[in-house]
Amino acid sequence: QHTDGSNRQQSFRLEVLRNMKYLKATGRTKPVIAPVNKEVIRVGEAYRKLTFLQGATVFGLEPIVVLVLAVVIYFFTEIRGANVLEILFLLFVFRTAAINLVATQPAYRKFISATGSMKVYRELRSNIDAHREPDTSTKQTPEFDDGFEMKDVTYTYPGQAAPSVSHVSFSVPARSTVAFVGPSGSGKSTTANMLASLLIPSSGEIAVGGRPYSEINIAQFREKVGYVTQESVVFNAPLTDNILLWRDNTDPERLAEVIAKTGLDAVQSAKSRDQNLGADGTALSGGERQRLSIARELYWESELLILDEATSSVDSLLEKQIDEIISGQRGTKTIVVIAHRLSTVRNADIIYVFDEGRIVESGSFDDLVNAGGLFSKMAKLQSF
Repeated sequence: QHTDGSNRQQSFRLEVLRNMKYLKATGRTKPVIAPVNKEVIRVGEAYRKLTFLQGATVFGLEPIVVLVLAVVIYFFTEIRGANVLEILFLLFVFRTAAINLVATQPAYRKFISATGSMKVYRELRSNIDAHREPDTSTKQTPEFDDGFEMKDVTYTYPGQAAPSVSHVSFSVPARSTVAFVGPSGSGKSTTANMLASLLIPSSGEIAVGGRPYSEINIAQFREKVGYVTQESVVFNAPLTDNILLWRDNTDPERLAEVIAKTGLDAVQSAKSRDQNLGADGTALSGGERQRLSIARELYWESELLILDEATSSVDSLLEKQIDEIISGQRGTKTIVVIAHRLSTVRNADIIYVFDEGRIVESGSFDDLVNAGGLFSKMAKLQSF
């Protein structure tokens, strides 16, 4: 029981760590951590029982040995009249000393190992404390009706000399669909991560509803953010838990509607309700994992939906199906699409073209194709 529980706990912790970017961006860390806490309590109880049994076995044996020795000594000295008390006593002392001496070396190794682990733990804890986010619970509730705006934003990753994003300014109207395109390493994902409040700009300002991020409740903001990447976030849990993320305030009718809308009803019917999807969703196909990620965001009705290369690893047929699902959300929320495959951004209201950390072009798909710039060159290299 202890071993099985520890294995489940360790596997789930690894899944949480692998998907921490998504959980942090969407403010869904707490409900996902709840099952971990329950498992910790259950494993702790099993460990307590195991420790008690081990202690009873080890320390319960010693009084028995002492009692046997006492009986033997009594027998030989009082009944048999033999003068062996001193010999037995010396043997007993020698035996005890020898056992303790032998145990010294492994105990010392454990001590050294624990000391090294504590050093690593203290360094990690110090690093975490140094980068702890400030409490924004008393700040203003974010409003999404007026869209987003970046004003002269620059971001430089720690340890790098050149900025990844340099003096970027743009606006995202509320409930519009905006696309970021450009070569790899041009700053698209970094900009999206700042928009999702995962990264804090080195300089400049980001605002939602006309209010800077520094003045809003970030936890409430993240609860309204949806994030879908090419690496799907799937836990080794049933389909419904993967969509609901273990929250209690659920709507069964809405859940069924979302599952049907994203084509996951076939998955649900093929598996029992409580059947796990495997580590990282190995029981699902790549397309099913992507549809699951989208279903999760549709259920929670995010105000800002970021799609970072969400269809780059699927075939053209599945890409079209996912695009149709996303198109059905146009006008209901603000959507930011990051893509190399330009066919996925054809219907975007505004396209921002990134190159070397800057926005070099912006406009509609047709306008940019006809402009003869970087976007036009990229479009000529791809077939639609």
